[in-house]
Amino acid sequence: MFCKSTMSWWRRWLEIALVAGYFLLLVHLLTGPDGGLVPLLASGALSATVWSWSWSSGFPERHADRRLWAVVSGLGSGLCLFALSRRLGWVDWPLQRPGSLAEYALLLCSHVALIAVTAAGLVWSLNSPRFAALLSPFRLARWGAWPRRGMHLLWAPVVVCWGWAGWYVLSRAPHVDGAVGLLAIIALTKAALTGVGEEFFYRGVLQSVCTARFGVCGGILCQALLYTLFHVHLGAALVGNHSAFLGAVFVLGVLFGAVTHRAQGIGWACCVHTSLDVLVEWSNLS
Repeated sequence: MFCKSTMSWWRRWLEIALVAGYFLLLVHLLTGPDGGLVPLLASGALSATVWSWSWSSGFPERHADRRLWAVVSGLGSGLCLFALSRRLGWVDWPLQRPGSLAEYALLLCSHVALIAVTAAGLVWSLNSPRFAALLSPFRLARWGAWPRRGMHLLWAPVVVCWGWAGWYVLSRAPHVDGAVGLLAIIALTKAALTGVGEEFFYRGVLQSVCTARFGVCGGILCQALLYTLFHVHLGAALVGNHSAFLGAVFVLGVLFGAVTHRAQGIGWACCVHTSLDVLVEWSNLS
């Protein structure tokens, strides 16, 4: 069945709403315009509380509900670490507009730091080797898988998206001082980090535990919702129409999740996602 019937529908959607509310609160505290020391401390205390509860009965992998909360608190812990690094002046927010090649290179370093601390927070929260078996069918060895039989038409969006990204880069001159070739390399690197990193976290780890908890339908929708909530404060910074941006992010989250489930791997989603992030990066430069 597409949706599991192991729990009543109202309990399923109530838990999704609770997880989404918790994650939205963390995102607002850590990436909102009024960020400061108090929100940072509050988000850290909230993540630590949820993490402690998820481990209070032993290994979370024995409990599907606590496994989900452990993963979400892990993502929140990573955000807390990055927000602390920003407050200490070690890194900058990777999506701010650079004024020079040197500033753009520093933003790339900040982007690497964001991926690294988020991964560290996730590993810290999932501190058990038994979690590896729970990520099937998205085990690490298969997370590079491409769509199989009956999905050849999905190559068309890959060609279209990368063609669009290439045309956009070639048709718009950057307004940032520096060699165009180096700017393009940094933009492609940042886009790849974003595309692969977000697919790993959301369609890989998070969708695996959401599917185990809510079934395929609920799992895909839950990860897409959390993926959208992470971008709630980014729309105003990237585009003028915030609602349209968030709607597009949700649709992409559902699409990437559905194809990942069908293909048993995140390869297709990583490729398309990276091409779209090339557009975002180059628009920041031009």
